[in-house]
Amino acid sequence: MNAMQVSNVVRCLSSVVFLVVCITSALTEAASYQKTDGTIVDPIWERGNWDTNAHPYTGPNLEPSADLTDADLYNAELTDANLANANLSGAELRWANLTDANLTRAYLTNANLTGTILASARLINLDLSRANLTNANLTDANLTGVSSGGIAGTPSVLPTNWQLTQGYLIGPQANLTGADLANTDLTERGDFPDEINGKNSSWDGKYEHATHVGKTYWSVEMAIPWKTLRRQAPEAGEKIKGNFRLGGGERPPMNLPEYSSWSDMRMSRTMEAKHFGTWEFQARKPDTRSQEPEGE
Repeated sequence: MNAMQVSNVVRCLSSVVFLVVCITSALTEAASYQKTDGTIVDPIWERGNWDTNAHPYTGPNLEPSADLTDADLYNAELTDANLANANLSGAELRWANLTDANLTRAYLTNANLTGTILASARLINLDLSRANLTNANLTDANLTGVSSGGIAGTPSVLPTNWQLTQGYLIGPQANLTGADLANTDLTERGDFPDEINGKNSSWDGKYEHATHVGKTYWSVEMAIPWKTLRRQAPEAGEKIKGNFRLGGGERPPMNLPEYSSWSDMRMSRTMEAKHFGTWEFQARKPDTRSQEPEGE
């Protein structure tokens, strides 16, 4: 082997070493993500390319409460990711896989979730305002307390009893505070329970009630378990918007239909949640009534 050949071999070996160093450095700098069981996946892989292509994302590590504003996580494999309380506002999550991920109380406002898989994900108290959900898969996702509005696109799959209407995700225990659903009829859709807006006359939940009719007034008392309303009992200090409304019947002397409500609900405001009253719940006070002595 002459001197020129030796020189070429040295240059090739140097290139190989340099390439290995570059790959090692890229893998070292790549971000990791924390799974719901506490284990760390490092680096993040591209969806469908396990053990072949590391995801190019090199921003902050993905973990609970992380600030991931505008993060580019296109096509990322994030199964079981624990992103509770994380800020993903404006994040690029097209075609990412977030199956079984925990996104409780996270922010996904203005995020791009086109084609994203959110099957069985925990989206409890999540903010999805102005997000793009085109072809997103939300099969069996937990949307309890989710807030929305201005959502773009149509998901490919939504959980049972949920629908997307006028940019709002509407279903059991959705957070619709301030939602403008005027002139929206939710009873025409067969995939959504009519009782969500009180228009199902056949509804007969388990509750107790008592009524009284006086000469110039009437009264009614009801005790409805939260389970019957398909939600958990509120915590002390929690506020919920709602109303009670009586419609129909005839009121003498002119025998006109009677409409009355706890909070002002004129006919034009029937579906406007912003006109509902607010219930603020307090901790149950102990029963201080004196106990009757037991008989001998």
